[in-house]
Amino acid sequence: MTKKILKLKWQFFFFNAVGEEAIELFNTFDLQEEDENNYDQVLTAFENHITPKTNVEVQRFIFNSRMQDIDESFDAFYTDLRKLVKSCEFANQADSVVRDRIVLGIVDSGLQERLLLEGNLSLA
Repeated sequence: MTKKILKLKWQFFFFNAVGEEAIELFNTFDLQEEDENNYDQVLTAFENHITPKTNVEVQRFIFNSRMQDIDESFDAFYTDLRKLVKSCEFANQADSVVRDRIVLGIVDSGLQERLLLEGNLSLA
């Protein structure tokens, strides 16, 4: 089989399987002509369309609202902060905002005061 027939074959089966709504959606994608014939590019376009977009403001609100629970270990608090910061798009500032959230959010007020007096804190 020639490449052109193979291209047409996957398109036929793919669009037959996904249905008319998916074809209409496909027609709204801003793909180059050569990408329209590329199975991986077409799948990526569909995946990009259906993947929920992260609301950075909401993720940052959740991160910045995070306080250590009274019965929560520091390790659990720190681990959760590390997970939360990943969706906040702080880029190279992630360590410093985690450090700040620790100082602001720890339960032990004595430790919090010592950390504030210490200065030049790092996570290392």
